[in-house]
Amino acid sequence: MAHEPALHPVSPSRPNAHPQSALELVEDAIQLLRNAPAWLHVVHLLPSGLFVLAFLWFWSDMTRGVLADQRLASGAAIMALLHLVMKTAHGVHAAELHARCADLPRTPWTAGRVARLLKTQALLQPLVFILLPLSVFPLLLVPFPWLLAWFHAVSLCGDPAEGSASTCARHAWRHAVAWPAQNHGVVGILLVVGTVVLLDVAIAVASAPYLAHLLLGIESDFNLGLAAYFNSTFLLSLPALAYLVLDPVVRAIYVLRGFRTDSIHTGADILARLRLHARSRPPTDGRALTLACLLALGGLLAGPTPVHAQVTAPNPTTPPLPADTPPVPSIDPERLGRDLRNVLDQAEYQWRAPRELAPDDPEPPAGHGPIRRWLRSVLKDFGGFANRNLDAFFSVVGRVLQFIFGGFKTPSLPSGNTAVDWMSGLKLLAYVLLAAAVAGLAWIILRLRTSRPTARAAADLPAPSAIPDLEAESVSAELLPEDGWLAMASEKAALGEWRLALRAVYLGALAHLARRELLRLAPSKSNREYHGELRRRARAYPFIPEGFQSCALRFEKVWYGRHPATPALLEEARADLESMRRATPP
Repeated sequence: MAHEPALHPVSPSRPNAHPQSALELVEDAIQLLRNAPAWLHVVHLLPSGLFVLAFLWFWSDMTRGVLADQRLASGAAIMALLHLVMKTAHGVHAAELHARCADLPRTPWTAGRVARLLKTQALLQPLVFILLPLSVFPLLLVPFPWLLAWFHAVSLCGDPAEGSASTCARHAWRHAVAWPAQNHGVVGILLVVGTVVLLDVAIAVASAPYLAHLLLGIESDFNLGLAAYFNSTFLLSLPALAYLVLDPVVRAIYVLRGFRTDSIHTGADILARLRLHARSRPPTDGRALTLACLLALGGLLAGPTPVHAQVTAPNPTTPPLPADTPPVPSIDPERLGRDLRNVLDQAEYQWRAPRELAPDDPEPPAGHGPIRRWLRSVLKDFGGFANRNLDAFFSVVGRVLQFIFGGFKTPSLPSGNTAVDWMSGLKLLAYVLLAAAVAGLAWIILRLRTSRPTARAAADLPAPSAIPDLEAESVSAELLPEDGWLAMASEKAALGEWRLALRAVYLGALAHLARRELLRLAPSKSNREYHGELRRRARAYPFIPEGFQSCALRFEKVWYGRHPATPALLEEARADLESMRRATPP
């Protein structure tokens, strides 16, 4: 029994028809995966997860194990077997997704069918460990999109090939070379999305030990320092987990590409749409269907006629309607057309409609200034020059690449589309970079606004006429510059008021550090908070936090404690302030 299709089949494809954009293909692939049953995801992820776990264990054992030499052969054989099982499961996954695209009934996976699929995958898939690294270096990713599409197409074409590796390879190559612009766009999108997925996985894995320690009290090597994060096995596990997340989407994308490429020659998409239409149409009486066909045939033969004539004029070739048939009301063609336009202009019918091209910009009105008209003409001329010369530029780049890699030839295209629209794949990357640039600019502006030298402006203000009261708890270091506080400390010391003199030295230290923007004065801050702020802002000058901590400790012992204020203690506080002044950069 046929199941519901995963998505609406595409419209009939022709060799010279434009393919879908890369973003639309990715959207359809995600919809295909969302509608797939749960067991199909298990078929793909279970062998892939076992292979990834075994590969990480094999890597760790070969790089750090004491018996690595003895276990190398057996471990490599196990890895090869698991890779073959994984690729066979990927072939089953691709075949089932293809059947859902074509709206075909499921066929059972017999032992012979699985064995034939395993044979083709065993002969072709091991080439991935040779060809893909060569496409990255030294070929600089030039053939990478075609090779990536070919290896994914091998998984799709393994089942129809009936065990013939050569047939599977040729069929997969037709899929790989079809619509290179779309393929390159898909690769560009996958590079951007893959980078984001890798960063997300790295953040999640790196934060897991800290969350386990914080919530569950579990200690691990990762809580002891950053050295554990630079283990090669840990670093290799990040792209491995990102592969498990992204691989189902990639395979669904290339299954859709293969289905639509084959539909050019087989019309499978049209057949799928007809099956969907036949299954979703309500049952109809046979006589009413015959009558409707005869009416439609008569209308085609008679040509276009007014609507009221089609309703009222008798047709001698059509049998008369029964007597109890209600009369059909007359329809105004203009009103019908107006109602149809109103319905089609609604949002639910416009979101997938092709965008209308805007006409060329009209000439600016005569009221615009000469500079504005000149800038407009320069920009227009520059755009025309770019449009005329971009093709020539990319042609030169292509000839240079062909000169460097003389043995490499661009594959022939069955669709007649020879241009590679790089913007189709890199548009998302441009949006991401633009958003990052805007966020960075906003962050810089925010930092500049929040780091205005308010403390320096307050310290540079002329001294007020009233002398600050050192006995008041609300006195602030902003009231005088550091020299003013030191002069007041000398006056109090001459009067023998050592306690007030010590506080004046302490306030002079705060005024000095605030003038140099090493801390921000606030009545709510404690000396401990000031010291922490100095450790962050004056990391390159360790004598400054130490000097402030010593000066503040002497002040607190006298002001808040019972330690007596002495001339020696005052001189030590002055020495701390002088050491901070010498250590402060100019």
